[in-house]
Amino acid sequence: MNHENEWLYGFATSLKERITILKDVCPIDKNLTALKTWRKRKSLLSDSDFSNMLRTLNISMEDYDLAVSDLTERKLRILYSYVRKQKWYQIHKSLFSQNIQRQSNDLEAALRYHTEYYVHMIQNYLSDHSLLLSNQVLLAFRENLMNDLLSISKATLVWDVHDIKDRMHLLLDDAEEEFNAYIEFRFGTAESTQLFFLEYPALSRLLAARLMFAVENFKMFINSIENSSNALSKVFNIYQPYTITSVQGGASDSHNHGKSTILFTINNKKLVYKFHNNDILSFYNQLLKYLNEISPIFSLYQIKSISGENYCIEEFIEHQSCTQIEEIQEYYRKYGVLIAISHLLGSSDLHMENLIADGADPVLVDTETLLIAEERRIYNNEFSKNRFMESESVIVSGLLPMHKYWKRQLDYSALNGIRQKIPYKVRRLLNEKSSDIKYFLEDYYVEPAKNNPLLNGTPVLFTDYYESLRLSQHGWPCGPSHDRPSMTESYYKTILNGYLDAMYILLKNQNDILTFCGDYLNHCPIRILLRDTQDYSNFLSFSIHPSCMVDFIEHEKVLENLWNHSFISDKAIPHEVESLTYCDIPYFYTLTDSFHLMSSSGVINGYFNHNIFSVLTEHIKKINKQSIRFSALLISEALDALEIELNEVPISQKHHYADPALCLAADIKDCMIDNIFVDTVHHRIIWPEIDNSGDKNSRSIYYPEINFYNGASGLFTFLYALNYYTGETISILSILEYEVFTNELNDDSISAFYGYGARILSAYILSQLTHEKKFSIYLDENLKKLMEKDFSVSSTEWLKGAASLICLLVRIIETDCSKIAEFLLDKLIRQFTIDKNINNAGFAHGYAGILYALIRANSLRENKTVETYISNLCQLFISTVSADLNSSWCNGTLGINKALKELLNYNSDMWNQYKLKFLTPNRICSENYCICHGKYGEVNTVIEMLTEEEITTEKYLSITESLIKEPIMLKSAKNTYPPGMFTGLSGIGYQLLRVYDNSLFDILFFK
Repeated sequence: MNHENEWLYGFATSLKERITILKDVCPIDKNLTALKTWRKRKSLLSDSDFSNMLRTLNISMEDYDLAVSDLTERKLRILYSYVRKQKWYQIHKSLFSQNIQRQSNDLEAALRYHTEYYVHMIQNYLSDHSLLLSNQVLLAFRENLMNDLLSISKATLVWDVHDIKDRMHLLLDDAEEEFNAYIEFRFGTAESTQLFFLEYPALSRLLAARLMFAVENFKMFINSIENSSNALSKVFNIYQPYTITSVQGGASDSHNHGKSTILFTINNKKLVYKFHNNDILSFYNQLLKYLNEISPIFSLYQIKSISGENYCIEEFIEHQSCTQIEEIQEYYRKYGVLIAISHLLGSSDLHMENLIADGADPVLVDTETLLIAEERRIYNNEFSKNRFMESESVIVSGLLPMHKYWKRQLDYSALNGIRQKIPYKVRRLLNEKSSDIKYFLEDYYVEPAKNNPLLNGTPVLFTDYYESLRLSQHGWPCGPSHDRPSMTESYYKTILNGYLDAMYILLKNQNDILTFCGDYLNHCPIRILLRDTQDYSNFLSFSIHPSCMVDFIEHEKVLENLWNHSFISDKAIPHEVESLTYCDIPYFYTLTDSFHLMSSSGVINGYFNHNIFSVLTEHIKKINKQSIRFSALLISEALDALEIELNEVPISQKHHYADPALCLAADIKDCMIDNIFVDTVHHRIIWPEIDNSGDKNSRSIYYPEINFYNGASGLFTFLYALNYYTGETISILSILEYEVFTNELNDDSISAFYGYGARILSAYILSQLTHEKKFSIYLDENLKKLMEKDFSVSSTEWLKGAASLICLLVRIIETDCSKIAEFLLDKLIRQFTIDKNINNAGFAHGYAGILYALIRANSLRENKTVETYISNLCQLFISTVSADLNSSWCNGTLGINKALKELLNYNSDMWNQYKLKFLTPNRICSENYCICHGKYGEVNTVIEMLTEEEITTEKYLSITESLIKEPIMLKSAKNTYPPGMFTGLSGIGYQLLRVYDNSLFDILFFK
């Protein structure tokens, strides 16, 4: 059946096809008129992106201009002469060779010719095979195809309903009658249906392509089963003759020409069919068997499977319930073991759909991404400590909650078991059998998968400890409530302990495991994820908009946006576009011993610098006790169970200097270095800190930058000073120096502890101590850089505000007579205002620190405005000071009394006017030993008392020697010891150096 306008199918040609066909018959427009018009249309591509795309695809500007030029009837007829020879078109035309009666009056009527053709083709194919399919299975295959084709065409069909309603002036009284009239008009006969598709050539091509995919995939499915008869009998006890009685398609995304996982029942056995070989699953099972021989804690379930060329058949894992609470405990122990194995292998993408809770067994049902691969995505030049620390860590596996990482708004992890609302609305079809058919946006929820264990049929999340007790047969025994284990003593601890037990066994057998991997990892295919599947899905959704279903290059134009500042190699984008063009999610893979990247479109030679086996080898070699401790910290964070408590720091006594303070400072240095990570490529020293500002469930890990409070400049200052006193070589000093003074600074804070102030403080301390010229240069350079900045003072507090910087500049002026420091001090004073919203009198964050800084500034150079500020601050101090104070520097009497003493020496009349007095603490900070809010801050007091002859040298030595003998206690997570200056080991070490040399700069009060 041919129509006079059949040449309109010329619109179904791709951009490259148009170039090839029209290049020799159409003149070149040197003005590039069409291209300029095309580029003016909405696009995500910059001119640079667009040029890069053309260069990579080897398309000239003139050729592209020709491809996007208006298609005249002459051009369309030329293109049609090509189209009519294409297989997709010939199949498309054959669909309408005879009328097929409609089974229902809905949108499926438009696709009945496609599905009937499909059923006819598979029935013909089956006639030559012994394998039997029930009628129900044939209908299921038909429905799978219908759903696939509808997902592509539905938006166009909905748009067409309204278009025809307007064009044909359908004005019936009933909307359902109007819809029925539309169906009859558009799809009543083969001829009318063909006319519909003639209006949407691009849609016609896509549907025909998907139809061809479906036929070929069905044939492959049948052939694979018949060719696997020996393996089916051996592995699954399934013997011929075969009868398939149920089928569920679409159990995964569509890849590689419409291929998607098939769940099927054959001879009463439920199995899973995948369109790729599964050698990696065989390796995984071999690894589990090997590890189980080392220790029974690795007794994880091994999926039965058979693997052939480009396919595999696996047993179907049921989501089965536990009956005893002990089984739930065992499930989460094994889950921890599974996390350890995934960490060992660098696994990724093991999300909620890829794991099934089979009783007490967490079973991975998709191992495509089991092994780590070289990271080839292109990031911006900005270094990220988060990315460095976490990109190959335990959290990338997908087995742990991911809402805290990478700005994830949904948690797809294999531990998640709650119904989640997605952060955007989705389209849903309303009035499907009415002329008012339309899409509207509504909330959408992701339902729980089969990844959580069941206890007597009820899901038990890792947070549901008490609920599992209630569900168990015996319940919780009577007894005081405090006898019950807390959340952190239940499944969180079970998971963590499972991980740690397994990980230390893996570490002990590290070399043997590497040998095992070398023996068994031969030519295994591993999937490579270049982008999130959701990103690809978004492109697909836009590319099948009705406006893209007439002219094929409109469909392609949407996909061109993949070239927008892409973070993956240009070599891979054409492969992505090819897959998405025919409505597949791109699927990339490599082989464990290969440097190439493969897809259904071909091979990208030399894509990787390192093959998977070499990357895996290096990854396993890097696992040590330090990385395991860090991983335990990440697990605790992911499970909202970061516990902060006082821990004794294990200081090994290795040094034997004459002075005990120097010995302990050097021993502390060793402990610090054992707890930090070194990145020699980017010249960074990295360690995790815990933000403890919120409650337990909101605690998070972060990685300090160069700040002096708990960052790199504080570490550098202590370690360099230690090196000065001992002459001991400290390997990380050069990297720290580079990080502090050379790496880009991304902190605009105006404080002596942050931003340029941190550099200035560190350089000043070390220039005063060592008199090395480089520190004077660092000091001058950063004073100038700060002077040149157009900054404004947003905070005047001591720690994170201008007060500390004012005080530091005063000290620099006193010792160095720096003109730049004088200029900066004047600028800060001019911008200074008192923040009356501060609600405490403390030194670090309250009025005492501000008062102290302004007194120091006015002692240097008298200023009436500053004098007024000081008076006002005295009033604010009185109104906010608490009657309940501890002895700390930050918010307690150590800092406050120092400010009061400075005021008394500066202006005793003001002291008397406001009836001020020194304060006595209600509590002594004797537990925590950090300098900010702990015991080592008191070293300042002892040194000051010695300096002012309030105590004898003998008393001073007695106090300090007693302190040195005490175990060091710090608030931290278990097995982590913060190295920072004010909250960790650097500050304690620095104070010990001050005990050794009282003249060393006072970092608490800048004297």
